[in-house]
Amino acid sequence: MEKKKTFLGILICVLLGIVLFIIIKQFGVGSTSNSTSNQTTNGNESTSSDEVTVIDTSTDLSITDEESQTYTNFDAKINLSELSCEGNGVAISDKTITIGKAGTYYFWGIAENTNIIVEATNKDDVVLVFENVSIKSSNTAAIFVKQANVVTINIPSGTTSTFIDDTTYTELDEDEEPDGTIFSKDNLKITGSGTLKVTANYKDGIVSKDTLTIIDTNVVVTAKDDGIRGKDYVQLKNSNITVNSEGDGIKSTNDTDESSGYVLIKGGKVNINSGADGIQAEKTINISDSEINIKTTGDVDNSHQENFARQTASTQDTSSSDSESSKGL
Repeated sequence: MEKKKTFLGILICVLLGIVLFIIIKQFGVGSTSNSTSNQTTNGNESTSSDEVTVIDTSTDLSITDEESQTYTNFDAKINLSELSCEGNGVAISDKTITIGKAGTYYFWGIAENTNIIVEATNKDDVVLVFENVSIKSSNTAAIFVKQANVVTINIPSGTTSTFIDDTTYTELDEDEEPDGTIFSKDNLKITGSGTLKVTANYKDGIVSKDTLTIIDTNVVVTAKDDGIRGKDYVQLKNSNITVNSEGDGIKSTNDTDESSGYVLIKGGKVNINSGADGIQAEKTINISDSEINIKTTGDVDNSHQENFARQTASTQDTSSSDSESSKGL
């Protein structure tokens, strides 16, 4: 009789242990994790993705401390409607406006079949201020930075400037460039609290073959291919970004430099509707204090890489991902 009671007691303990293990496994009671769960969207269907792995936020990435500024002193003022200029550093020929040296240049007006080229030295900083500008280019990029140190596109508060390219480019260099409505071979910054609208009928919307930084700006991109593309990195600070693209939404492409190839977003809001990846980086995606909404229309092969809809204060390492599937991150 005593043996039966002992056996019954042992059995009850084992069963309670099994139940407790199931509860911990199912609900994560008493455990910790550095992952974050996200709601995702794929096409028109709302799904729930696997957890997104979060890397250590001590990674050596820091957002620019630069703030937008207001420009009031100009080296030249360009009237796009009349294709005329007051000031120095500007040449206008056959509806092509060429900036040839460092300085701050103010644009206003409307122009069709017109494009802007920046061709300064590799030490020159150039600022282009656009106030309620509309430019539609023909056969090439609306803005093509061939050479400079840094080019800053400034959109003043309360203004909207629009840039649209053609469906075909005939003026390409030996690298088959430019291939974006706003295209820079060197460092590119976009600042100001106004609104920048870019329509890319040829391929990409905004492209930098070096670094790309957007600060405090409202940016709307519609692109035949990729929306926003930077090589070394893409940094978005306190900006409201909307991308509708048939290719990737936002991407960084440097796969050779260990300190490059990342996307860093801090503050603001990002909305992406893309045919391929929503946000793609060769190394790291770092997002903090931001609202991110992504919808991709392509097929998803790996459930853990499903479309990313909303994430705040988190960091993701994408360096081990080599999937060709369409995904949010």
